[in-house]
Amino acid sequence: MASAGPAEFDIDFASCFQPPLQPVEVLRGVDFGTFRHRFRDPGVPVILEGETDDWPAMARWPDLAYLRRVAGEQPVYVRDLDRGSINGRKYSEPYQSFSFADFLERISGLQPQNLYLTQGVIRRPTGILRAFERELHPALLTVLAEDLPVPRFWQPDQLLAANLWLGPGSHASALHFDEFDNLNAVIAGSKRWLLFPAAQAGKLTAGARDAQGTIVRGFHAGEPRRFEPAVRCTAHGYQCVTRPGQLLYVPRGMWHQVFSGPGLSIAVNFWFFSFARDAAKVALNSAHRYVGFRSRKRLAVALATIYLDAARRLARYGIQQLMRLPPPEPAVGPTSYR
Repeated sequence: MASAGPAEFDIDFASCFQPPLQPVEVLRGVDFGTFRHRFRDPGVPVILEGETDDWPAMARWPDLAYLRRVAGEQPVYVRDLDRGSINGRKYSEPYQSFSFADFLERISGLQPQNLYLTQGVIRRPTGILRAFERELHPALLTVLAEDLPVPRFWQPDQLLAANLWLGPGSHASALHFDEFDNLNAVIAGSKRWLLFPAAQAGKLTAGARDAQGTIVRGFHAGEPRRFEPAVRCTAHGYQCVTRPGQLLYVPRGMWHQVFSGPGLSIAVNFWFFSFARDAAKVALNSAHRYVGFRSRKRLAVALATIYLDAARRLARYGIQQLMRLPPPEPAVGPTSYR
């Protein structure tokens, strides 16, 4: 993440690409069959309206006094955006430790600090997906789970995590991808999105000094040469702005960069995973996370390592079930993109 400023959020990036970035379709009352065949299966983003109308979080969470009252004692690790860097090989994500109440106080004062809570876990996986839970979290805020129903279109047991993203606004992410299907909902504020299908990776990473990992180097907010080399500008993609009451579907592996508008920014995202449908493609996305997009040999080694790790996790989960052991609590601490 990097400090962006309101002007960055206001930029219309569509004309920076040829062909121009497409708008994301906005729909209401979509049935499961339509969502699956038009968007989920082909990997096309869509904005869904009306899906968050009955969420208690929509009314409660913009009131920071409520969050302090319910979850203020929880420890959180938050990103210091003023000290971080997403430029070149010096990428870094410095964190600071606070209570949730102290963090909320710092970002809501007369001179809010440039701190950002990312991936604060509100809902954890159930059943066998516990074996694949992230091993490090910046915060566990599961006391807020009753305010956040699991959206339809996936089964509840396919939820890998529901996360809170909360900051003072006017910040931006790197251009990156996630391995899993993603639903993102704005609770307060607004977000501008740049979205590129996974197949555009070659164009987006061309000329980057380090194409390894999930982040395109040199594409961060404010970078004067972000659209060089020119092949980057030929990437096919989408642009949209999401506001409270809208739920954006970001397909797994889709590159995205997110700009938060000025003022309090609260959002949640849901990562979903189905063994039957997603295992092979998620493994491939995870391998690209570690070795990039250039070496097939290194990709094969990474895939083998990922499958061995999955087997180890499943075996450990099976032993825990046989012995009727409770699932281990995940660690709380700084996390990171690669």
